[in-house]
Amino acid sequence: MLRMKNLWTDEKMALASSQEVGNSLQAVNLPLKKNKMMQAEIANHEPRVNAVFENGQKLISEGHPEADKYERDLNDLTEKWARLQDLLEARRQKLLVNERVQQFLFDANEAESWMSEQELYMMVEDRGKDEFSAQNLMKKHEILETSVEDYAETVRQLGETARQLISDGHPESETIGVRIGQVDKLYAGLKDLATERRAKLDDALKLFMLNREVDDLEQWIAEREVVAGSHELGQDYEHVTLLVVRFKEFAKKTDSIGSERVAAVNEIVDSLISVGHTDAATIAQWKDSLNDAWADLGELIDTRNQMLEASRELHKYFHDCKDVLSRILEKQNSMSDELGRDGASVSML
Repeated sequence: MLRMKNLWTDEKMALASSQEVGNSLQAVNLPLKKNKMMQAEIANHEPRVNAVFENGQKLISEGHPEADKYERDLNDLTEKWARLQDLLEARRQKLLVNERVQQFLFDANEAESWMSEQELYMMVEDRGKDEFSAQNLMKKHEILETSVEDYAETVRQLGETARQLISDGHPESETIGVRIGQVDKLYAGLKDLATERRAKLDDALKLFMLNREVDDLEQWIAEREVVAGSHELGQDYEHVTLLVVRFKEFAKKTDSIGSERVAAVNEIVDSLISVGHTDAATIAQWKDSLNDAWADLGELIDTRNQMLEASRELHKYFHDCKDVLSRILEKQNSMSDELGRDGASVSML
């Protein structure tokens, strides 16, 4: 029985001395499970080993002819039994450390996969076709950007695990250092891409908003050009005087509103160009087109003012002539046809 226990212990020691720890998170689980089962088996087997010890000690104490051999075998079994338990515990610790390493490598791979996927979204060139679509893209980007910011905690935890493993002097320290370096670099690059993507979308939003304002302002100018380009010069002096008064109010209001709006657009354009907007050339063209339209409207208003003033002077002349003629006719009609009968009556006339 004692010999059998020694052989059984030798067999288990060989298993406990295995250097196979698994090279993946999934692969490490099997050795861990086997080691745990072996520890349970050893614990269950311990009462029988203790019984063998007791029987051996009894035989020795009773002076059995082979007492010396039994004592040597018992000492050998005792040493092997203790060695077996040490080996199992050491293997358990080694497997647990390897599990941490494999978990780290698995998490690092997962992190790289996630960040690579986010990179694809960040590298999309779509900036939207209009203000509405650009706003929707910005909202989606803000959600992604928040996810990237929140992922900093995952990267931090990976870094902490890597530093602990390296500090413990793990044989894979060099590999662990390389992997965490790759993760950190990828995360930093992802954050840069997120910043660049936000800048592009922000540029697009500003471009579409400016385009809307420019289009609206050009439409506003076009509507006033219709009024300023009118050829109505009045039917008479009173009519033209009314047209002059109304057009002066129109010109004053147009100048007040238009000057402010054009100046605001020019200020936005200059600001966007000065910060290096990606569509600076297009924006500059819009500015030139708008300012040309505004200048043309000003010239139309000046021309219209001059034409109305000329028409008013002409109609005033006609009005004055009519008034003089009316006075002459009035005087003429008031004169009597009586020529007088003598000198005294003529004097009275």
